[in-house]
Amino acid sequence: MGRVRGGLSVLRQGLRPSFWAPVVAVGLGLGLLAGCDDPACVFGSGTCQGGTGTTGQLGVGAATTPEDGLWVSDNVPVVEAIFPTGGGIHPDTPVVVRFSESMNPSSVQGAFRLIDANAIGGLPLATTSVLIGAGRLLVLFPAVSLPANSDIQVVFQDSNEARDLTGQPLQAALESVVGSFTVAETEPAVPRLLTTWPPAGEQNASATTDIVAVFDRRMKPTSFLSTGWQVEVGGSPPVPDPTPNAVNISPLGGLPITDTRAWTYRRSDAATGLPLSYLNGSQISLLLSPSGEVQSIDDEVLPETVVNFRTATFGAPLSASIASAPSDAIGIANLTAGDARALELSLLLDGAAPGDRVSVFAFGTGLGDEPVTVATQSDIDIATVSNPFTIGLGQTPLIESTSPLQASFLDGDVDLAFRVTRGSVVSPLRILDVDPDTPGVQSAFLDTVRPTFTDLTLPGGGGDLFSSSLIDLVLTGSASEEVRAVNVTVSGYPNPEDVISNMDLTGAEFAPVVGSTSGGLFIAAPVKIGIVDPVADGKGGYGVPSVQYSFRVYDRALNANPNLISGLYRQFGAVAGAPVVQGDPIHVEVIDADTLLPVPGALVVAGGYVDAATPASDLESSLTDSTGHTTVTTKTTGQETVVTVEAAGYHLTSFHGVTTDWLGILLEPSGTAPALVTGAVTAVSQSAQSFLPNADLRIADSRRPDGNLPTYGAQPCTADPFTGLNPNCAFGPEAIRPRHLGAQALFVGSFGLSSASFSASEFLKGFQLQVPVPAAQPGGVGVSSGEIEKLLSTTETGIQPFELPTSLGTLTLSTAEIITFPTALDYDDLVENSVFSGAVGVFVETRLPGLDRALPIGPGASFDISVGTPTYRIEGVYAGELVPYTAQFGDLLESSHLSVTMEDSSGNRAVARSRLSQLPNPSGFMNVIVPPIVPEVFLPTAGSDVPLGEFVVRFRDSLSFAYKSVYYADGPQRVRLTDVNGRHHTIYRYDDSDSAGDNPTELDVLVLDTTAPGLAGTGTGLALGSISIEVGYSAWESATPISGAPPAQDDAFARGRFLWSEVPLQAILSTRSAPRVVGLVAPGP
Repeated sequence: MGRVRGGLSVLRQGLRPSFWAPVVAVGLGLGLLAGCDDPACVFGSGTCQGGTGTTGQLGVGAATTPEDGLWVSDNVPVVEAIFPTGGGIHPDTPVVVRFSESMNPSSVQGAFRLIDANAIGGLPLATTSVLIGAGRLLVLFPAVSLPANSDIQVVFQDSNEARDLTGQPLQAALESVVGSFTVAETEPAVPRLLTTWPPAGEQNASATTDIVAVFDRRMKPTSFLSTGWQVEVGGSPPVPDPTPNAVNISPLGGLPITDTRAWTYRRSDAATGLPLSYLNGSQISLLLSPSGEVQSIDDEVLPETVVNFRTATFGAPLSASIASAPSDAIGIANLTAGDARALELSLLLDGAAPGDRVSVFAFGTGLGDEPVTVATQSDIDIATVSNPFTIGLGQTPLIESTSPLQASFLDGDVDLAFRVTRGSVVSPLRILDVDPDTPGVQSAFLDTVRPTFTDLTLPGGGGDLFSSSLIDLVLTGSASEEVRAVNVTVSGYPNPEDVISNMDLTGAEFAPVVGSTSGGLFIAAPVKIGIVDPVADGKGGYGVPSVQYSFRVYDRALNANPNLISGLYRQFGAVAGAPVVQGDPIHVEVIDADTLLPVPGALVVAGGYVDAATPASDLESSLTDSTGHTTVTTKTTGQETVVTVEAAGYHLTSFHGVTTDWLGILLEPSGTAPALVTGAVTAVSQSAQSFLPNADLRIADSRRPDGNLPTYGAQPCTADPFTGLNPNCAFGPEAIRPRHLGAQALFVGSFGLSSASFSASEFLKGFQLQVPVPAAQPGGVGVSSGEIEKLLSTTETGIQPFELPTSLGTLTLSTAEIITFPTALDYDDLVENSVFSGAVGVFVETRLPGLDRALPIGPGASFDISVGTPTYRIEGVYAGELVPYTAQFGDLLESSHLSVTMEDSSGNRAVARSRLSQLPNPSGFMNVIVPPIVPEVFLPTAGSDVPLGEFVVRFRDSLSFAYKSVYYADGPQRVRLTDVNGRHHTIYRYDDSDSAGDNPTELDVLVLDTTAPGLAGTGTGLALGSISIEVGYSAWESATPISGAPPAQDDAFARGRFLWSEVPLQAILSTRSAPRVVGLVAPGP
């Protein structure tokens, strides 16, 4: 993925390009011939490593991080052979230099030049070079044909920059002649095989080797397509048995072209691209032109040629991993001998035997003044073969000193490579890849600096205090670097002896974060304390207690911040406490919904409601104190207690029918300027880059204002005009809610598929989740860009089956069971939904800890299949990789819903949300999705005038007893009145119990008069003029069908005990009516 940034991808590093694709160089020899002219003088051997368990820096130059299958020797690198030799050589021949081990590609560019020794002063010849054959064959291609009858010398460079992978210089005298041959006077008529990799007769080749063949002239490509090139293993062709490919070169720095003088044969896994093994101890034969099939471009026939070699009886380790925690990084504890998390490496050996030796090579940034890559080595004798084979900290070359602790490298990426040696025979290397699912080798991350905790984030954080309006305890904060885990413990709640931790979620030693940015902004996993109930303090006080917590922050390498941090947590916005009867106090706490700070001086008015014809009785009022707290009194038995809160600069909020003694009100500021977000979407893999410019792209943001579409699109992508790659798809500015931490999801696909062509794999092609996204300030602009790392396709390298798009199955949205019920929604006048596809808006959404809104995580589509009653086919899709990500702190299927929205042109809206764990049997009748019934306003009548003051809003009870037999849901009803200035008054009330005798069709809410004389403060109410009235509800899931009693809710959502923040997150049904416009006028005399 990148797909999950800050969650899964907090463990992932950037891609390393495939370094060891053939590296091409262009050289023009300019020096004069000098030094030894005998090739034997540079073919000697030498040692500097010794193979005796040496640690410390290897080589004198910069090292180069290797890849699987390359070779490192304990001796300095030497030239083993030069091809061609002797006389009668074809003028188009390339020159091949074979090394004793793999070489640094960039260091051998221009390391050798060809000299026409017959020319006066020795004429240097222009060449293009390519390094192939596991970095051991350097092939020089002359730019033009060599002069007939010329003596050609291969001369080593005049400054020795050629290095092996560990930085050791090539052993050769400067300006020495390392090879020579004579060009024929007349071109030889018969093509010649110059050399191969592995060399003919090799007895210890790698089981995963490429096969390379280099010819003395350009060959006809078609002659290799059938039987001209045959590979046999033990006398039979391997499976798969691909055709060879000519190498690519770039003459004089131009565009790459193929050169048919050198060919490479590679067997690889189609899904992963990794090389396939011939197995150890296999006899391999390369048969060329057995019946004269192979020809030059001039139709000259290559005689039958057979090259035999054998793979070694043992190989490089089959796999390597970090067995200690973490599995992708190395921290202070990992480098501390005796620590429970001391580094432990695990190898799966391949054919190793007692007496063999395992070598560990480490590559990282050296400790010197210059930031260059260096290599270190350690050797371990194998006494007993065990699989897995374990390597402890003391057997690695990672420690420079123990007191003080000093790693062998500066912090950053460190690569570990492993080799097995038997006598004088060595295996190629196996590289540690900490994330095999991501393309390219992902390095281990060395980190020897503890993170510094900065602070808890606002709103709600600061110093040793943290507050939130969300369920449970979810700490959000910032640190000096990217955070991997935050262990949070709550003590003394709910009972003095209780200890609860977010580590309890998985039982692991560390609690992975929900997400972290590279800059250190994080969301910790939740501590499951639910709703914090108010209690008496024993001193005459009553309120929600502060909860004691402590935590540590851990970076990517699981280094902890130095000190355990403790603080107090306060939860706001709960309706809770004990049931009340006439005369009982109701404790009202008024908090700013954005800042979570108390709202002092807020006017709180309470009254009793009997019916629409009876004025509110026993009206009382008070002002909140400096803590935002006050009390009012429960009204007479038989009356419904209504509480209204008003404060200057805020919208009004009321609760009709208070039944418990604690009422937390989150008062929403009015007139707050929205924030904006801009950014751009890019792509990483070539297939993703090719797909993105013409794809459908949507961005979801949990910070979107209520009432806005949950997703938005991007502007047309720009891309490289020549290649069509490197797309950049800008989006925004788009409105977001300010002061809210958020998350973003990116979706790329083909959202316009027809019903007949729909498939999950085509509908959703790319995905990324970014958690968290920083809050923006009112009027500010946040920048939050993302990237599609790769397509969710089986053809994409590195994609695992569990990551692919997951379909929820074909579902049906049907109105058949409710078509006879009155609803304000006009099914024949639905507006086209632009979230993803279809007239009915469909998407998959989830709740993430620490966020106050659900986030779309998957696209959906709807297709009209109506025959008589309105009916739609519904499809929903999400990226499968979200399942293991959310398992770190919850259950995706339990915390996610399929959201289906119908809206008509008047503004009536119905939303049904089916919990994924219940699909393909979503909440509803007969295993279909049933849209909720949208209520409509009865009173006041449209166009009428309402005097400023007390009045009643009456509307259809669309959650009455009859409907509940369909929905199995119940929840708070909502009325919102909005004035000409955009200030609104939202009134909530519990749904009626619908027991015998209840009115099955109507509900009332009382609008209290906050401007009445004699109140504790002066309210203004809504502005005179036109006001719009919208009604609706948010219904929570009921465990059992309704049978005249209140629904069976889970503990957090029982009547009289819930958090306001949970209302939209838990709703399985929600509605909003079209606005009813009336006039609000001054009262008469």
